Amino acid sequence: MKLKKRTRNIILIVVAAVLMLGYAQYLLTMIFDKAFQGHREIFQPDLLPTYFLSSTDSDLISPRYRRKMEVIEVCNSRYHSPVSFVHIQKAFCLAIHKVDIGRDGPMDSMLHQKKAYFDEGGGSIYSIYSGAHTYTFDCVSEKTKPISMFVFASDAGQVTKGVSNDSIVNWRFVCNRFFIHNDKDGTADIKIETKEGPLGMERPIAMDLLFLKRDGGVYLLLLTADDPKTPAPPGMLYDIVEGK
Repeated sequence: MKLKKRTRNIILIVVAAVLMLGYAQYLLTMIFDKAFQGHREIFQPDLLPTYFLSSTDSDLISPRYRRKMEVIEVCNSRYHSPVSFVHIQKAFCLAIHKVDIGRDGPMDSMLHQKKAYFDEGGGSIYSIYSGAHTYTFDCVSEKTKPISMFVFASDAGQVTKGVSNDSIVNWRFVCNRFFIHNDKDGTADIKIETKEGPLGMERPIAMDLLFLKRDGGVYLLLLTADDPKTPAPPGMLYDIVEGK
């Protein structure tokens, strides 16, 4: 009889201990959830991706190419406008991203070039988007100021300049990486880095970059080929945007 009573007491103690531990875990969860509620976006900067273009992004593409495009992915964030990846003619990738600007003026006067020999991320945390076959499109995961001067830093040997006017600047180059800064010494807001080749070696690729001032901001449009051996024809990106 005493043995049965002792066993029953042990079972009651174990059950009470389990219930107390469960309640303690619940309390800790509630405390931490409340403590980090205001900072949740720091740890979850990205929203779920979508697979259709907004009307404003779609309108950037001329009707002739719009019929031949397929949306790969639209990457959404709490901090910046979407980064959209579109497949063109089943051979080229077009990335679209709108940046807020802090001042108005001719597009060609808002650009500054410099060389970049190393990662200019400055220790910031970035959202890394891999919608393209050959590179990643990285945006800093924090609130940033509107850009007044686009500082373009790259390891490109030469930048071939195409159309340049008050609303459009079109560049063509081969590089491993480039960065877009808000000023000459600040941390890069945007990083583009090519994906590694065999044995982890760097693999420079041909890129066409177009700055388009429209709708109170500047759109960055980046065109690359799925196969680095067959880059996009010269003038194709400008034709995608301005063609009929």
